[in-house]
Amino acid sequence: MGKVLKIVGNDTPPAVSLQVMQQVLHAQKVRCQKLQNASSRVHQRRIKQLQRAIKKHQAALTQAVQADIKAHAAEIAVVEWAPIFTALKQAQQQTRGWHRAPHITRKFWLNPAPTAEVRHLARGSCLLLCSWQPPLAQALIHLIAAVAAGNSVVLKPSSKTPHTANALADMVEHELDPADVSVFRGNAHAGQALLSLPFDFVYACGNDNTLRYIQSGWRHDPNDLHLQSQRIVAGIVDSSADPERAAKHIAWSRFRYAGQTDSGPHVLLVHEGIRHRFIKELKRSAENLYGETLGKQRYNKAYARIRDNEQFEHIRQLFIDARDHGAKDVIGGHFFQRDFFIGPTVLVDLLPNAKLLRTPLAGPLLPVLVYSNEQELQQQLDGFKHHHGMAIYSRAPEHLVSVIGNRSDSLLINPALSQASTNLIANMATLIERFSLQQPVVIRKTQWFERLRPPWQEKKLQWLQRWLTRLKR
Repeated sequence: MGKVLKIVGNDTPPAVSLQVMQQVLHAQKVRCQKLQNASSRVHQRRIKQLQRAIKKHQAALTQAVQADIKAHAAEIAVVEWAPIFTALKQAQQQTRGWHRAPHITRKFWLNPAPTAEVRHLARGSCLLLCSWQPPLAQALIHLIAAVAAGNSVVLKPSSKTPHTANALADMVEHELDPADVSVFRGNAHAGQALLSLPFDFVYACGNDNTLRYIQSGWRHDPNDLHLQSQRIVAGIVDSSADPERAAKHIAWSRFRYAGQTDSGPHVLLVHEGIRHRFIKELKRSAENLYGETLGKQRYNKAYARIRDNEQFEHIRQLFIDARDHGAKDVIGGHFFQRDFFIGPTVLVDLLPNAKLLRTPLAGPLLPVLVYSNEQELQQQLDGFKHHHGMAIYSRAPEHLVSVIGNRSDSLLINPALSQASTNLIANMATLIERFSLQQPVVIRKTQWFERLRPPWQEKKLQWLQRWLTRLKR
């Protein structure tokens, strides 16, 4: 089976890989049937096996991310590994009693009454289509949640970060059973081939165009497909906020990985009374992190580079469009295509119809909008329709929370430097619920005659058969 369930690389023709994909899916469905009646100890063993594999290949995975994004090892430790190991710990804690059979809690002074419980069941064979932001945590955290829920997983990492995809495939091939976890690398054709197979559940995350294409081509049950799109993350800096603290957090969360992660605000709404002081502090924070001059920033090894020329041109066109719509670069604005360098950039005075305000991933370009009263703030928030997340920087955030209402999925108030404002990766409890099914179980009191050996019902049928046999005689 090891020869059949192999890793399919980019150089494998789609026709050959489709046959291998079908055999992998069949093996995983067989494994899922065995896991349905497995004990909780078996599922905990699968999570620990994945944890040992990740720790063993941690150095190789770090080098792969450095080769793809040119990020510093210390930054990778904070952006990638800290959330991954936190997810492993949370998955072990939250699924410790999930796979046990429901039972009645008996007390010697009370008769056990009928009770209703919820049993968590695995979905089965799952397909993960992950984006590249961030390249490592995006794939591994979703993989941890799916395995913790008791599923078999086929992972399709993004082809835009090939070194990370190869390192993930090498880890899975050498450390994990292909019937539990398999990795298929390749471009969009490999993703199309995987989507044509009858997986029990498909989880895809990416930009809106990719998700619309996946949804249009999906021919199975819509409930078995979950799409996680990229949304605008907004930050609000009130007049009562501490500009130094807010600037430190925004500069770190927005400009890390050269703005190629989904953490940190994509657009800032700053009160007019604090605008100039805040921008001054934001410039100072960016210089303290990555260098005071352009030369120091460009040759700073702690500052990541843009992924490739395609992403570089995309960000450059957004910058040109913002300048055409009245934007002024008060910080940064430097582009060097030779090494894909874009310095930390802050833009002000943008018109509302600029494309930069509608693009979640715009690299290290941070647009700043100014509001003077509550009505202007509500109008600007309504222009973004719905936010995936929002961060508030204020000494009195209660009023701002009431103004925001239900415009955001998640809300952080004065986040610390160790916190990411928000990102596409949901918390572990939410992810595990998505990769599992909840089955209500009604447990009734067992009667005394049902505990007889053989069971009372079988004994009664034997007596009836004997009686009917005697009547026929």
